[in-house]
Amino acid sequence: MAELSDTVVLCKYDSVCVKAYDGFLEDLVVLTANQRITVYNVDDCQMLCSWFVKSGQKLTCAAVQMPNSQQFAVILDNSVMQLWNKNDSSIDQKSQKIKLSKPAHQLFPVNNRSCFILNDDSTAAFSSDPSTFFGTANKYHSLAWCGTYALDAGSGVIAVFEAGNSERHVIRYSLSAGEESIQSVDLHVLASPSDSLVVGYCLQSDKDLCLITLFKNGRITRTTLMCGSSQLSLENSLDIDLDPVDSQSKYVDLVALDNLQIATVRQNQSAAYVEVWDVKYQGKHSELRVDLSHLGDVQHLRLNAKVLLLTCDKGAGAIPYQLRPVTLLRAMNCRNASPAKLMKKCEMTGMMQKDLVMTLSKLSDPSQTPAYASFRKEFSKLDSWLQTCEDKPEVGFFALPLVDLIVRRICNDNKTLWPVDELKRLVKAGLLSNSLCQNLFESIVQHLQFDLLLLCLTSVRDIPEAAIVVSMACILRKENADVMKIQLQ
Repeated sequence: MAELSDTVVLCKYDSVCVKAYDGFLEDLVVLTANQRITVYNVDDCQMLCSWFVKSGQKLTCAAVQMPNSQQFAVILDNSVMQLWNKNDSSIDQKSQKIKLSKPAHQLFPVNNRSCFILNDDSTAAFSSDPSTFFGTANKYHSLAWCGTYALDAGSGVIAVFEAGNSERHVIRYSLSAGEESIQSVDLHVLASPSDSLVVGYCLQSDKDLCLITLFKNGRITRTTLMCGSSQLSLENSLDIDLDPVDSQSKYVDLVALDNLQIATVRQNQSAAYVEVWDVKYQGKHSELRVDLSHLGDVQHLRLNAKVLLLTCDKGAGAIPYQLRPVTLLRAMNCRNASPAKLMKKCEMTGMMQKDLVMTLSKLSDPSQTPAYASFRKEFSKLDSWLQTCEDKPEVGFFALPLVDLIVRRICNDNKTLWPVDELKRLVKAGLLSNSLCQNLFESIVQHLQFDLLLLCLTSVRDIPEAAIVVSMACILRKENADVMKIQLQ
């Protein structure tokens, strides 16, 4: 699982298109915005250096750092690749300029001397010989996304081009080890469902290479790319829904954290929510709310070895993260399911009584239990079941997804609904998922419910670090209040 820390604002602009290279640079973050390229230190998110391009020039793509080098590269005006050193006071100082024969879309560092150049017409070249093109020029509608991969069999670039009628073409560019050679394989892919737009792509790689597609409504598909010697075929291996919490949220982008986990970002009118999902078990491990009042609407989510980057239309923010091993118990505790899906599964397997599922569903739905009186009346139907869960924890295992929805509802509506006794019953029964601790602890702090906080700390295992920090702040606040009370007495 991945633990997310609070967002650090890297930069703010009045109006800008911020770009960031999606790659595992260990120590640096390179942002490209307007006429400026800025490098940040990942550990403390402090700016290290910055350069401006000449007036009238346009930064075509995100700037990149060459591997094991102090050199950077960028494309200007779709036609010139420019390289410069970290210690140069300006991009033009002692810089190397390479004239490109075709409009270029993105650079990918290959080694400390050369870059892979992906052109708008789906051909590719190396910066060491930009006039030699690999692949066949195709007149697709636009290049929707591109990213790198590394497998035991070799490395390369996957690009997704959109054609007419919402068709997508996936092209694999295989890089030959030890020599600058590219093998390009094209595959025609049918369109996505017409009821939702594609908003993001990412790659996961283990034994197989998988292209993950995110739709605006939260649907996700994972397609295994079967790479043969002469052709590229597709195998659809996954089709799930992320089920956004509120109907106003729209998903914007995603990245792959490893071969099991992805991070998504969704946005409503007031904030963005970065979520970490387990693709194998289809569960949400963690969620972080990001205030967008200073950053504007989210454009993309990008990945670095130590931080997630939110690039927005008025700035960019960095979210430090830490990957931890995913266990089966943690995955099942965080498993995501809507009441309708769980109800159907219960009817098929008989693992839970139908009336129990209906009661849990009503408690998570504000329209059916709008006030505390109706919530308490419905909750009382769970008394015998909760007692059984306290004696036999395995009884409540399959109900955890629905209980998660109840806790989320309480956290979101804690100003109008704060059922303390009912929350204590859920905690004592072992039905509080550790992934919800941070949100619940923040609500507990607002209501100064120290006894509920201590109960959670002694009952829930593997509490995330961010939630521990919130709880410690609450405990210190309580201690300070007690000291002041004694002094007054």
